[in-house]
Amino acid sequence: MRLFTFVGLLLFPTLLQGDDFYKWPIEKRVAVSSVIARGEWKLENGVNKFIVAEIIKREPGTYFPFKLGNEYPRGNTPAKPNTDYGDGAVIFLQGSRATMRSLIAVSRGSLRGDQSVPLQMIRDTVRKEPHQAKPPKIEKPYYRRYLEVHLRPNQSLEPTAGRCEVHF
Repeated sequence: MRLFTFVGLLLFPTLLQGDDFYKWPIEKRVAVSSVIARGEWKLENGVNKFIVAEIIKREPGTYFPFKLGNEYPRGNTPAKPNTDYGDGAVIFLQGSRATMRSLIAVSRGSLRGDQSVPLQMIRDTVRKEPHQAKPPKIEKPYYRRYLEVHLRPNQSLEPTAGRCEVHF
């Protein structure tokens, strides 16, 4: 059991930090999120499927392959009888390859929970936020990086007719 816990902490270091993203004020959550999407529930075979209805925020260069009308599987929840799941939910994702940090149900245009924030406030916060578009980092081809690392001091790399040659 201890080995499992140790490996889990190595793989998921946020467990050590006490990931309390859901406790942060909404302004901080909006600021650190690279994607914020609103979805609606679609009940199918006892599962509330999260269907993307609006992408509120999307940072340039962020990988989020879901478009409007697509199902986002991580947002799905099993449906229990006599339970109100609201009109939909908002998901906050973080990182260049958007990873879900939080899902909050929406009822009557407001987020549920202790903060009860109107959805329009999130939209307004995103509009006010200065977007500093960073150009995507273009990686050099693998062979070029390999050669640059392994060249001797008297060698150089020169592209010739679309090829990469090493000159001594």
